[in-house]
Amino acid sequence: MDILETFRVSFNSLRLNKMRSGLTMLGIIIGVGSVIAMISLGAGARTQVTKQIQSMGTNMVMLMPGKMSFRGPGHFGSTSALSLTLDDATYLKNRCNLIKEIAPQISGSVIVKYKSKTLNATVSGVPPAYFAIRELKPASGRLIYDKDNEGYRNVCVLGNNIKKDLFADLDPVDMVIKLKNVNYRVIGVLETKGEASMGGQDDNVFIPLSTAQLRMFGTDKVRMITMEITSSKEIDNAIKEIEKLMRIKHKISNPEDDDFTVRSQKEMQQLMENVTGTLTLLLGGIAAISLLVGGIGIMNIMLVTVTERTREIGVRKAIGAKRKDILVQFLIESITLSIVGGMVGILLGVGGSVAISKIAKWTTTVTPISIFISFFFSIAVGLFFGIYPANKASKLNPIEALRYE
Repeated sequence: MDILETFRVSFNSLRLNKMRSGLTMLGIIIGVGSVIAMISLGAGARTQVTKQIQSMGTNMVMLMPGKMSFRGPGHFGSTSALSLTLDDATYLKNRCNLIKEIAPQISGSVIVKYKSKTLNATVSGVPPAYFAIRELKPASGRLIYDKDNEGYRNVCVLGNNIKKDLFADLDPVDMVIKLKNVNYRVIGVLETKGEASMGGQDDNVFIPLSTAQLRMFGTDKVRMITMEITSSKEIDNAIKEIEKLMRIKHKISNPEDDDFTVRSQKEMQQLMENVTGTLTLLLGGIAAISLLVGGIGIMNIMLVTVTERTREIGVRKAIGAKRKDILVQFLIESITLSIVGGMVGILLGVGGSVAISKIAKWTTTVTPISIFISFFFSIAVGLFFGIYPANKASKLNPIEALRYE
């Protein structure tokens, strides 16, 4: 029997058992669709995080209090949480030529009120340079100017989410809100940065640094010092210089005793990409289990098929069909189920990814590699789980097969 005749017999067998074939393919369809959808979610999260980090500026370095370390999931540590002061920022600015702009930040949780609306928000005292370094722009009104900082003015700039919570669709510029029961005039609203923005800019209220230091928090301790470096090529050199100067300023001789942490955007991006990459693999691995379940389903159905078609196999062998013909026929049937199921699964996965993006408003990115891997993995599953039933069918004794009832 030639190969074309083997294909014809295999396809006719599948066509005559449409319901069984459809149910057999269901596991593969769900498996392939799930793998594509889950990987697209992970890839989308990775793209979104990268975009948000890059949107903060290209040459940014952050100095944070405490020695922080990341040694894997669940092992993030910090010590000496209040080790930085405004004097540290002045010291670095005066001694490091690689720093173009510097912006110390004082922040804390404060009750914010407008008429009958009350919420708990982070209030950050920042200098005008803060907005330029982080590339924050006003959606309405203006940002904090030097004169606001020099005059200790009670003015504020709202993150987009704060504006929505307090004012809905109204423009709050020139309206008055209460921070710690003290009146502050709204001078601007920031453009939205998205949920993944570093520092949660959309959920912050910004006031002049001097006002925060003297009237709001009464401290010179800072939560972060953000710096813009003269060139992206100088980031590594700048970090080394900043660490050296901070050890001199804090009288630290052993780097192991550092009470501060310096991080660049590149490091943060790599860390987040590692986290989202691991998440993508985890989601894809969980979804791939359904592909294995689908493969087991194919094997079970093909074993049942071998039993039901024992006499047919006996007749075919009696009229000249060889063992390899029977083997190829059943392999073709199992692989065909996997290919068709894989193609339908691809449509389901891509459609599901689009639906998730539209309905849940999550960023999803369907990658060609996810389609390629899931599709060819489905073929491999069909081949692997089809070998045993096909081999069993090919070894049937034609005389015993003909006697089978």
